[in-house]
Amino acid sequence: SMNAQARICLGALFKHTVSRSTNVAGVRRSMCSSSATSSLILTRQHDGGVVELSMNRPPVNALNVELIQALTNATKDAIATKDVQAIVLSTAKPGVFSAGLDITEFLGPDPERKATFWHSLQEMWLSLYSSPKPVIAGINGHAPAGGCLISMTADERVMASGKTIGLNETQLGIVAPFWFVSSLKPLVGHRRADRMLQLGQMLTTDQALDAGLVDTSVDIEDVIPTAISVAQQYTRIPSHARAQSKLMLRQEAIDELLAKRQADVDNFVTFISLPAVQAGLKAYVEKLAAKAKAGQK
Repeated sequence: SMNAQARICLGALFKHTVSRSTNVAGVRRSMCSSSATSSLILTRQHDGGVVELSMNRPPVNALNVELIQALTNATKDAIATKDVQAIVLSTAKPGVFSAGLDITEFLGPDPERKATFWHSLQEMWLSLYSSPKPVIAGINGHAPAGGCLISMTADERVMASGKTIGLNETQLGIVAPFWFVSSLKPLVGHRRADRMLQLGQMLTTDQALDAGLVDTSVDIEDVIPTAISVAQQYTRIPSHARAQSKLMLRQEAIDELLAKRQADVDNFVTFISLPAVQAGLKAYVEKLAAKAKAGQK
């Protein structure tokens, strides 16, 4: 079922086969000096100063520290590069945009790694959500949890039809933090956010369109061309006025995370280290591994 498929999507350990793959040979033009960044984020230049940042951590772009930091660095580089007018976010492997946070980062006893992970995720959100340049999410695949978070940082979301998106953390016994909620509520409203968060709901593309979580639905092969076209619309507006208008609506949420940043890291490390939470996550990862193994037979 779509529901089961959406739930599986959250994990890092299942093998998700995608019907389409794009040829990224010859388009590896990274603005970042780091070789790790250039392999995890593929950059492609498009007309009108639009740069596409494609997440490239097969099979499902599970967000570990390295991918999160690579996306943050690529975003900051794009913002600092004069010729770049707008950013389009995508996956290099259409089918799954990002399956969310890499749960293996949560497991085990190392509090420092967990703190680094959460701090890096905050930094990624801050850099995307506050970007003075337009950010368009080209959601060319499923986008649960962290994939949904990345999408919500954008100014506009173009999503492939027949996919799923949502913050399904409660299904794993974990809680989406306040800044995830700050990104969701303006898009879908208080009541729908309440229901979606409590039930850990995944929405189909059509449901997400109806809810306001995404803005446009197109066939998967049209996602990136449409996202580029939307980005170009944004770049036609005088940039200073547009950026100021954007920040007026977002500044409160940004300031709240900046004020509570360390407390939020501490809360995450404490909560994720609780024996009951660790046991639940471990069981979930084992279930995913068993499903992946069964799927290979």
